[in-house]
Amino acid sequence: MSCNDNDVAPPSTCKVITGSVAEFNAKWDYQYDAEGFIKSQNIEFLENDSTTSKYTNGGFKILNGRLVGLENPDGLKEEYVYTNELVSAINIQDPNDPAYADYQIKVENDANGRIAKMTDNKGRTSTVKRDTRGNILEVEIKDQAGKQVYLGQYSGYDGKKTLEDTFKGWPINVLGYYANYMQLDYNNFGAGGNPAKFKASHQGVPAIDHERTYEYNSAGFPTKISITTDRVNATPAYSFDFGYSECK
Repeated sequence: MSCNDNDVAPPSTCKVITGSVAEFNAKWDYQYDAEGFIKSQNIEFLENDSTTSKYTNGGFKILNGRLVGLENPDGLKEEYVYTNELVSAINIQDPNDPAYADYQIKVENDANGRIAKMTDNKGRTSTVKRDTRGNILEVEIKDQAGKQVYLGQYSGYDGKKTLEDTFKGWPINVLGYYANYMQLDYNNFGAGGNPAKFKASHQGVPAIDHERTYEYNSAGFPTKISITTDRVNATPAYSFDFGYSECK
């Protein structure tokens, strides 16, 4: 079944298969195993010198329907540990970055099974505030001395499905940089939609302030996420585009 606007009965699930950001000359695709779990992500982008760079993010390891590990060709290894079916720790080994050669994050979940607190072995603590539907409203990270080093604020959720809802078996979005996992960027799993506004500060200094708009397919998943020109750093507007298959 296709995901076009002519579907008579709107399907409820899809596989995301492609993504791109034209403004950054970047594109990627997702590969799946026979059971419908993402097994790898292939990324391609154009450098400033017109050189095309390619990178594979994977392979993703699935056990009993859950993502339990990630191992990349460059040697990066990530392990996701579960307690009572909920993620309780993330262990990262990156031989290419001494600062993260042995990086560990402990995870605490709330009564609804959503991430509420994360603590890493660098002494940082991330605290998550959510609305009644489970949408992330605020993520605050403090260092070992209790000083705020990051604050992310989200608002204006639209009640729609999210890209993250297609990441079957994943405890968090692991497609970003692991050093930022505790910020929980793009982690709207099974809650109440996509945020219209996002603000962030680092060390108390405003760093990001933009708005987001969305376009959806007939299955209800976002096909385009448009980011406005940032009010703080003047980053030009750009958009993510996504393609789906096997909607049913």
